[in-house]
Amino acid sequence: KVRTCATCANIGPGYDIAAIALDIFNECSVFKGKGRDHSINFSGPFASELGKHDSKNDLVIKAMRAAIKKFTSRIKSGGQCKNKDGAETEESSLNPADTGIEGYEDDPGILKVFDIDMTVNIPPGKGLGSSASAVIAGLLIANKAYNIGLNKKELFQTAAEIESSPDNAAAALSGGMAIVYRSGGQYLFEKISLSSSYRILLMIPPDTADTKEARKVIPDRVPIEDVIRNISNFSLLIKYLEEDDPAGAAVFIKDHLYQKYRKDIYPRSLDLVNELIEAYGIPASISGAGPAVMAIMDGEMFEKYKNIKGRVAGKYLSFKDIVAGICDSGSYYL
Repeated sequence: KVRTCATCANIGPGYDIAAIALDIFNECSVFKGKGRDHSINFSGPFASELGKHDSKNDLVIKAMRAAIKKFTSRIKSGGQCKNKDGAETEESSLNPADTGIEGYEDDPGILKVFDIDMTVNIPPGKGLGSSASAVIAGLLIANKAYNIGLNKKELFQTAAEIESSPDNAAAALSGGMAIVYRSGGQYLFEKISLSSSYRILLMIPPDTADTKEARKVIPDRVPIEDVIRNISNFSLLIKYLEEDDPAGAAVFIKDHLYQKYRKDIYPRSLDLVNELIEAYGIPASISGAGPAVMAIMDGEMFEKYKNIKGRVAGKYLSFKDIVAGICDSGSYYL
């Protein structure tokens, strides 16, 4: 079994470099396949939503195959998997060519096909890292089932080749807050652990947003003044978050680089972000490509928020709120 966490990317001025891992998880149970190709069965509160996002259905298997192709020489017998009846199994009679998996010896001790039961707790199309969660799930499954032995750096760099938001992938692997950077042509990341007392308020509207479309509205060139303001804001945002000072963070979570260009995609979400910051001093931003809104509060601020929750909810009636914590462990095997 594999658990992969939701993420909130960008966190205001940290566009395409920062994300926070949440304690909301999709869970995959992996079994020896009964057919001639991999299969995924979806259950859970958001299973029906995946039908509206067909490309996400393929990401788990796409990531599995990417790992197999990239690390063919490291595949070994001894990977772990069970039949659905619970019995351990380590062999398959199928040929690798039957599933499009080629390039390694037809070792009867290596399973070729898997049936996956996936419990979907991360809503897709909301900016909460559902795509990154699926990619990380596929890589972790391949790593375990094929006994490849990938470390987090290798898992992340493979994910970055598949997932359009490496910041989400980094946080889903590392937990806490992940900061992504490039060095020598490679994506790398560093983890920042944040206080376990933080509460992440998610306010999720009924509509969805497409990441590719949301990226298209951002111009290729932006004013240098906006870039400078974002660099300054992000640096000080990290300072105040590490100091457990969400009131200070509220001053510097403001973005000047991309959110304003997306105002026509989700105007009500941006109204909510601005109201939380300006009227209540709560650090808030669009989560990832949106349209979900995320707000970061410590225990004291969250208690104060309860006093205004009815007022905010009454103004944004279509938004569903979820309170999550920060997942410091990242995604993991059960």
